[in-house]
Amino acid sequence: MSLQSRREFDAASKKLRLLEERCEAEKRVQGGDAHVRKLSMRSLNFTAQRRRNRLADVTQTHKGGPPSLSKFTSCAVELSD
Repeated sequence: MSLQSRREFDAASKKLRLLEERCEAEKRVQGGDAHVRKLSMRSLNFTAQRRRNRLADVTQTHKGGPPSLSKFTSCAVELSD
């Protein structure tokens, strides 16, 4: 794995961690417009999943390179209509 790829992986990992922290914070928010909260959570979940997929692709491409993605948790939340 090149240094540039390692930097990109580390940056993507950091962004995913921040997204998951934001997702957890949004789960705790009370009040406001429920529809807006639902859309925000949907967007955060979608973005976090795309980031997880990208990291998984990089991990598979560079076997033995980047660390495992097991440290990343899902930020899934039930979205009821």
